[in-house]
Amino acid sequence: MSKFRPALTILCVAILAGCSFAPAYKSPVVGVPADSWKDSPWKVAKPADDLPHGNWWKLYKDPTLDELESKVEQANPNLAAALARYDQATAYLQQASAAQGPSVDAGASVSRNRESDNRVLRGSNLPDYYNANTVGIGVSYDFDVWGACSQSG
Repeated sequence: MSKFRPALTILCVAILAGCSFAPAYKSPVVGVPADSWKDSPWKVAKPADDLPHGNWWKLYKDPTLDELESKVEQANPNLAAALARYDQATAYLQQASAAQGPSVDAGASVSRNRESDNRVLRGSNLPDYYNANTVGIGVSYDFDVWGACSQSG
């Protein structure tokens, strides 16, 4: 019996986990008329397309409003921000498309070094100072075998 006790315990827990002791849910009754939306007549939209859209503030015939609108057109921070976002997006696009061409790297290094007097196997006829000048050029290109550059998004 002691061999079956863990298995019997797990079986009882599994059976009880599937039981629900909560009462059955009943949705509340709400008193709403069935056709309440049909009481108001349907209204067709009438856009005023004959009104001017460009200088809409001219309808008010207010010289102060005209002056303020001209100032807004001249120094609009939203337009400046939109232009900055456009320039940023253009720069990102140029950066992303730069990977389609080869990459060329160049570097140079000039240094003057001193040889240690305590170096093992150092001969007496070797100079104490020497120059270590290097120039390097590297060219690399990743072939687009799987079509990663041609995929959008």
